[in-house]
This record gives sequence, structure tokens and C-alpha cells, in this order.
Amino acid sequence: MKPLTGNHTIAVIKGKEDHETLKESLANIIKEVNGLVKDGEITVDGKTVKLEIFLGGDYKVNNF
Repeated sequence: MKPLTGNHTIAVIKGKEDHETLKESLANIIKEVNGLVKDGEITVDGKTVKLEIFLGGDYKVNNF
């Protein structure tokens, strides 16, 4: 299986760049990412794939 590498946009938000806007707009994404980080793997088409996740850029909100 070819690895999925590179940068991938997961959200685009139109609004003020403040804690409340990001918290509200990204709540589901943050919960999902935190779960993936915790589990360290995901199952795709019946195959378990180990994850190696690197967050960067403007990832400013965490630990809700």
C-alpha cells in the first residue's frame, strides 16, 4: 500500500481567528484527531493501518 504523505487540508473556516470560533468550528475535527492520535491506528477496507500524525502550521487549539 502506498503511504499517504504530504499536507492535507481538513478545514476551511470563514470567521474571526479566535478561540471561540475555532473551538466551535473544529469541535468534531479535534475530537476525531485526538481519537486517532490516541488509538494510533485506523481500519480501512478491513485492513488496520498504523498512523503517524504530525500536526503543524496553524494548529492553535487543543485540549478541549
